[in-house]
Amino acid sequence: MVSRITLYSYIGLCSLLFALPLTAQDEGSETRFVMFYYPNGQVSSEGYMRDGKPDGYWKTFNIEG
Repeated sequence: MVSRITLYSYIGLCSLLFALPLTAQDEGSETRFVMFYYPNGQVSSEGYMRDGKPDGYWKTFNIEG
């Protein structure tokens, strides 16, 4: 049988490990989804911008489809 102290220690450790990634987020930066278009109205590229700079994965489309 597992003692209560060991069980509470395990639960506390698991809680801490799940909470750590939440504190690593940048609170001051704003991320938003944007789309750019060719003059003919078709989408040329789309992706996320963070602080005015491309961030992460972007899709780029050919003007001819």
